Amino acid sequence: MNGIQARALIALGSALVLTACGTKTDQPKTGAGGGQKVTYLGKESIPKDKAEMVFQQTCMACHATGVGPVITGRDLPPEAIKMFVRNGNRAMPAFTEAMIDNETLDRVAQMVSTSKAPAPQPAQ
Repeated sequence: MNGIQARALIALGSALVLTACGTKTDQPKTGAGGGQKVTYLGKESIPKDKAEMVFQQTCMACHATGVGPVITGRDLPPEAIKMFVRNGNRAMPAFTEAMIDNETLDRVAQMVSTSKAPAPQPAQ
């Protein structure tokens, strides 16, 4: 990675962190919680489950793109996940109940807690 690519990646990461708490997740749309665009190919691919949508659009916008640490497949306790979501941690913003309601957060925490590790990526 050259210097220009590194600076662009840092700028993108900063933008994602700064915009992470600026979107609603109660309606299907193409904007992700972290500023990254999530484009669904058709109505049938939009998650019907609110917790799945929050997980895809809000959590994975950072935690699947290298901005935040990998959170899947780590056997994290649901209580710890909820604590980090509500209080934030380092660059991760806190998400209030107005942003993610308690019922949805409980289900998202359970999803993350029981998730499988991502498939290993081949070396480049």
